[in-house]
Amino acid sequence: IGFYYELCQHDLFAGHNFAFIGPEVAQLMRLSTREELASCLSSLDLASRAAVFLPVNNSSSLERPGGSHWSLLVHVRGEGAFHLDSSAGTNGAEAKQLLSSLCGLLGGEVRHVTSVSVEQQRNGYDCGVHCILHTENMARHLAAGGKVTDFPALEPDKIASGRIDLAAVIRGVGRK
Repeated sequence: IGFYYELCQHDLFAGHNFAFIGPEVAQLMRLSTREELASCLSSLDLASRAAVFLPVNNSSSLERPGGSHWSLLVHVRGEGAFHLDSSAGTNGAEAKQLLSSLCGLLGGEVRHVTSVSVEQQRNGYDCGVHCILHTENMARHLAAGGKVTDFPALEPDKIASGRIDLAAVIRGVGRK
């Protein structure tokens, strides 16, 4: 997820006022105090961003990797916060916790997280693929002037080929 978010930030959506926050920073945001975050993350200038994309993980530790599920939290200026979860309800509490930290950095009160209906996983291991695909789909939609309320669902065949397509993207970047 981190690699793909870097690709989104510096290549696919360069020139758009979006922030793609890597999983390690999102986890730090979710599990640290507001005071710690303010000094660490002020340089990201998140309050000026049109959209902030954050992967959500259900690990409860900053000390070791873990967790069993990834989902996507998107904060869109003027629209609010939205949670896209391919295993509906699994990361709801974690998304709210992450939003609370994000809103502290944005200087606003904690707002409601709206769940966006997305295609559900058919296995126990493609949550990261879903997170990446929903990130790119939402970013493309917002970059084209769309609103979250008219966000187009991913086609099931796009999800089915997601793992193979992502591997091809990674190989392609390696050849550049």
